[in-house]
Amino acid sequence: MQSFKPTTLYLAQWDILEKFPALRKDLLIKSLWPDKSFLDRKLTWEYIFMGPANTVTGLHNDFPHNWFCQFRGTKEFILFPPDQSAHMCPAAKYDWGATLSDINVSRLPQQARELASFEKARGIYARVEAGDALFIPKRTWHSVVSREPSISLGMFGLTPYEVATGGAWATLRDWAHHLRLYAHDNCTCHEKK
Repeated sequence: MQSFKPTTLYLAQWDILEKFPALRKDLLIKSLWPDKSFLDRKLTWEYIFMGPANTVTGLHNDFPHNWFCQFRGTKEFILFPPDQSAHMCPAAKYDWGATLSDINVSRLPQQARELASFEKARGIYARVEAGDALFIPKRTWHSVVSREPSISLGMFGLTPYEVATGGAWATLRDWAHHLRLYAHDNCTCHEKK
């Protein structure tokens, strides 16, 4: 990744697909998650990400698998398999469905401890342009930089077994969080005053 300076945030929290459900017909979700058998069937969650150039998605991993589809613009990824977790400095900050990192890829030179750990990691680089799709296996650490104004789709999928096992644990943790029993003051979902 070239050096960059983040300028603004993505429009990601507004669920455009819920507001305009007819858009789902154009996305051909089932073609990316074909059902080979009932046990292989995927339950999916889709999110649209829109933003200008230089937007950054911080280093994190997601619990579900993700088909990342680029509609407009170009994005650059750095990806690290789950076996590199020891070098990713997992954060205590709560985020439903994801594990965040204390590593800020935009400010690595100012993060001595994190930089020392990050330098030991082995990962790959991917460039995704309009019309491309990138499969990101569950628990794969990744950070993304938008090189130009972009529109992207993240299609997250889990089998019924994955939902019943890991999904049940994530749901219990989320309930505890919303009941103020777990990380209520250290999360991505509650605005700080």
